[in-house]
Amino acid sequence: MKLFRKIKLKTEEGFSRRILLCNHTICQYDSIKDDRQKRHMQFYYPSAKKIGSYSNNPNNKRVFYLKVNRNTNYAFLCLQNWINVVNELNADFYIICDKRELELKILERICFKNKNIKFLKSYNTKIKKYVKYMAVPGWRNAAKAHLTTFVHARENNINNFWNIDADDTMFMTTPNKVAEMISKAEAYATENNISAFSYDMWYSQEEAKHWSFGITYTNSNVDWFKLFDSENIEWTSKYNCQKPYNIDWFFTYLRNCRNIKNETFYLDRVKFIHWGNFNCCHPSAAISTWENGKINYPIFKYFYNDQKASKIIPPDCVKLDVGLNDDKEYLEFLVPLFFLMSDK
Repeated sequence: MKLFRKIKLKTEEGFSRRILLCNHTICQYDSIKDDRQKRHMQFYYPSAKKIGSYSNNPNNKRVFYLKVNRNTNYAFLCLQNWINVVNELNADFYIICDKRELELKILERICFKNKNIKFLKSYNTKIKKYVKYMAVPGWRNAAKAHLTTFVHARENNINNFWNIDADDTMFMTTPNKVAEMISKAEAYATENNISAFSYDMWYSQEEAKHWSFGITYTNSNVDWFKLFDSENIEWTSKYNCQKPYNIDWFFTYLRNCRNIKNETFYLDRVKFIHWGNFNCCHPSAAISTWENGKINYPIFKYFYNDQKASKIIPPDCVKLDVGLNDDKEYLEFLVPLFFLMSDK
């Protein structure tokens, strides 16, 4: 660990630097333009200054919780793509990150719209009793990060929010198309009184048996903590849960046994990478497309000439369409990606 460290923040506003002592921020200075477009230096201590909303519109209530745990090149690519979507929606966000060194790398490598960049660490004491019965030890850190979004939202009067695995999920299309999907998912969830509306990360793969987090819109039409307080470890025997159980299976149980409206959606004709699947599944399952009522795995099909490399999308999985035009948006997505990959 360096005794002193200077970090250059990449923002569209211009010049910003943070000075750290033993990885703790002691000062930040910004170059600010006044009304006459003359620049002035502003020095302050971020820890003593309340960080405002990232959104330029105070009436925009959209909030994203971007969970980041991986320290890899693809993780920064994914996070930058999600920040670009947040920018497109002019929304606010919090990055949930439990590793200080990773937090500093994010500040160094990600380009933000402004310097209102907020980090959260996963809660522990406030959610300990829930984590213990929702997940086996190997899945408890993930459960903590997910439940932190519920606690923080409740404490800050955030009624609806997005909870995203921002370090290993990537739509291979332009940010405006993902933003359009986000808007349509919110509208559908509101109109149909859906409590938790999640992207089809596992639902089709597991033949409608497994609801999961990953890219999830959560509504406040359920008193979540009253619901959590009413449950205990007995849910695993009631549901005959697959082992090892985790928070995804707990929410699947809530859907199937407690009649909570946790539903799933997908975006038609999109290409999608779930980088985590490269590590925990066959690598060919990490890239998928949704089209003509099927989820397809193009790597399987190409390398193994397997025409059956697909799964039927369950009929209750909600189809969203933003008019993706074959490979047009995909090619537009690739151009800035090359620049991101070269910017290390």
